[in-house]
Amino acid sequence: MKVRVWFLAATLALGGCGASKAVIQKASGWMDEEESLPPLPSLEPAISIETLWSEQVGDGADEFYLKLTPVVDESNVFVADREGDVARISLETGSTAWNSEIDRLISAGPGLGDGQLYLGTTEGEVIALSAEDGRQQWSTRVSSEVLAAPGYSQGVVVARTGDGKLFGLESASGKRLWVYDRTEPALTLRGASAPLLSETLVLAGFDSGHLVALDLRTGKLIWDTRVVLPSGRSDLERMVDIDSEPQLYQGVAYVAAYQGKVAAIELESGRTLWTRDLSSYAGMGLGDGEIYLTGSDGEVWALDRYSGDTVWKQKALKGRLSTAPASLGPYLAVGDQEGYLHWLSRSDGQLLAFVQVDESRMLAPPVAANGVVIAYSTDGRLAAYRPE
Repeated sequence: MKVRVWFLAATLALGGCGASKAVIQKASGWMDEEESLPPLPSLEPAISIETLWSEQVGDGADEFYLKLTPVVDESNVFVADREGDVARISLETGSTAWNSEIDRLISAGPGLGDGQLYLGTTEGEVIALSAEDGRQQWSTRVSSEVLAAPGYSQGVVVARTGDGKLFGLESASGKRLWVYDRTEPALTLRGASAPLLSETLVLAGFDSGHLVALDLRTGKLIWDTRVVLPSGRSDLERMVDIDSEPQLYQGVAYVAAYQGKVAAIELESGRTLWTRDLSSYAGMGLGDGEIYLTGSDGEVWALDRYSGDTVWKQKALKGRLSTAPASLGPYLAVGDQEGYLHWLSRSDGQLLAFVQVDESRMLAPPVAANGVVIAYSTDGRLAAYRPE
């Protein structure tokens, strides 16, 4: 039986030493009531952050550890909550264009493409809604709970399920085109790596520490590269989940694993160009010549894209269970467990300012688009910010 670690009950059932318990709690974003976060770093703001708007959208998904990350097009933000409340929000004003209530428990999404939103449910469904008016277009059954936002490219929707499968679906109808299946470890973190789609390939990371490339149209395996080899005696020590979406730039895929490595892999061949030891499950982003990622301890790193060497490291957010960073112009935005959005300099990692989005934590990474950063808290607070 596969176990996804996220509740304290799961931790206690596994037993083991106190150190193992801490690993699970930090990795799952869960903390004891007695445990407190490190204090906010002392900071004289170096930039001013303008709040464009802030709205309550649904109820979020705090107790379920779901990264329901908003998705943005040229003028709208699309967002979903656990209870099936999906909305289209104006990026400029925060006003609601439509709100659709789905009679399903949402576990992943939304994805966006071909004029549709794609959502995953706890009951193992992929649902497509019209991006124009929120009406349901189709629903397709898959093998288990969907824990990562479905991806879209060239008329194909790809969904990753919790039992280690990838499903290729026709975007117009939801018809199943192919299924890719692989064995997953018995013990994994709560979550899954969202598939990254190019015009011809699907890239997906797995809880075994492998990154695979599949043909978009057929699901045929093109290559399979091991990013990290599990080590240690216990199942906890051998957890090497790839839970963040791979990043792709100029023919090179970048990927990070929990308790493992960050790697650069050639897209055409699957050949590993470089690796370095660095644990991450929150995610990463790309900039001009650099990779930005959040380590498992909450520290934020900038790595040289060509070599993996450290450009800078920001230690001030250590222990604050930071999200993946979002890149906007000369800045990075990073959320934390207390609902703060921290602004860093991309050039040297200096902390410049912070704002509190909500009193609840942020699991979904911020989203940067059109000069704005969108933040979404686990209690359903959606807000837009712009550095002045």
